[in-house]
Amino acid sequence: MADRGFSASMLTEIAKSVVSWAYLVECEFDSGSLFLTDAARDITWNGDTYERTNGLLGFAGLQETGALLVNQVTLSLSGVDTTIALAKVLADDFLDRPVRIYACALDSAGAVIADPEKIFEGRMDQPTVLEDPDGGTCTVTVRGTPAWADFGRKPGRHTNDEEQQFYFSGDLGFEFVTEIPKNIVWGRN
Repeated sequence: MADRGFSASMLTEIAKSVVSWAYLVECEFDSGSLFLTDAARDITWNGDTYERTNGLLGFAGLQETGALLVNQVTLSLSGVDTTIALAKVLADDFLDRPVRIYACALDSAGAVIADPEKIFEGRMDQPTVLEDPDGGTCTVTVRGTPAWADFGRKPGRHTNDEEQQFYFSGDLGFEFVTEIPKNIVWGRN
């Protein structure tokens, strides 16, 4: 395995037979950044405190391949109080806001080993909120797309409901665009 630019302390930790890992997620908004972790306790790194999510933070699509593919990441936060989640979703603009995910090793005291590895950096799409009316909670899901995702795309408008409403208020043509499956082939192969 190549060292991939890891610091010496990270390489030492990785070489151990047992390693404690955590993911750190940073989402930037106009109202301030949101810092979350899947660790069992809050983690302070780089002057920021990443709040624990009690195992309710999940990821899909975090993979590395040798192929020239653009991998999207889906972040999910479940068990969120519906009123709090909806307030955040309605108050902040998610579209094209930066999101970063780091993987870090933790020492025996739960402190971050120097220099976590950035494993994803991209832009957020609009969130999807799935409510559990009986429990008063919901799951908030946000898709992250790397900068290379738009490499072959011509500049112009986004195909989402928010931008459609900006230009054509009341038009419902893009209302359910987030529900469309991703296996549609259009244009280039």
